[in-house]
Amino acid sequence: MSALTQQYNALSNQLKQYPAPDNFHELWAQFLELKTVFNQEAEARFFKMLEAAPELEKFWDKKESMAKVRSIQAEIKRNPDESALLTFFGSVWFGNSDMFRFDFMHAMKQMKEHEIKIVRRWMASPFWP
Repeated sequence: MSALTQQYNALSNQLKQYPAPDNFHELWAQFLELKTVFNQEAEARFFKMLEAAPELEKFWDKKESMAKVRSIQAEIKRNPDESALLTFFGSVWFGNSDMFRFDFMHAMKQMKEHEIKIVRRWMASPFWP
């Protein structure tokens, strides 16, 4: 576990105390600052991972750090059997598998070997932007 993760977890635990600690506002400010660092690091990792699937880069606006949700939804609807990797990336981006109905078993059956390698690398060290 990285020092950053340990600090994040320690702050999170302090903020969950009841009653709230006297320095709650100070801890909250530190927590938000640390969360920003985490988000930036996770977004950088996401866009690095996306480079392994250049055909999917068009579904994200890197400058704005945003997913093009309507485009993703339209592509999944248009090509459901060919969109397993896209649904995976969408699920990672939003931190859940519900939005794009990512089904791990179905995806593994549909993905090509290089796509499965992308998922394996993420599974070895998962993150969510």
